[in-house]
Order: sequence, then C-alpha cells, then structure tokens
Amino acid sequence: MTKDDMLKSLEEALKYILSKHLDGEDRLSMEMSIKQFISEDVSLLTKEELLSEFNTPKQSVDKFIAYLERIGAHKAAGITIH
Repeated sequence: MTKDDMLKSLEEALKYILSKHLDGEDRLSMEMSIKQFISEDVSLLTKEELLSEFNTPKQSVDKFIAYLERIGAHKAAGITIH
C-alpha cells in the first residue's frame, strides 16, 4: 500500500467514524476539517510514522481531536470535545 493509499484510507475511516450521524452543514464541516487534517498535518508524516501513529481507530480519532484543539477549529465549528 502506498502512502497516498494510506492517507485516503485514513480520511475515509475518519469520515465514516465521525460523520455518520451528522447531516447537512455539520457533516460538511466535519468532512472539511478531516480533509484539512489529512492534507496539512498527516501528509507530512512518513509511511512508517503513519503505520505507528494511526494504528487503531481510537489513535486516529485522538490525533484528529488533538489537531482540532491545536488549531482551535473545534470552537469555530461548534464541536464539543470531551
């Protein structure tokens, strides 16, 4: 599997996990945030880093939430993080 394939797979998995119960604008906002996370943050990692840092769905979601907190996007998007 190439790095691009891994990035696409991660993006699709996060969209499925985090967007499946959202509709309309909320869904679009979440999907855009995920796309931004992949392109601005995750794409900078090596293939080996991807394999180790995004090994489970929980790790992937935790990394995404940490990214949102770091950029402050959760406030702008109205996302509550517990």
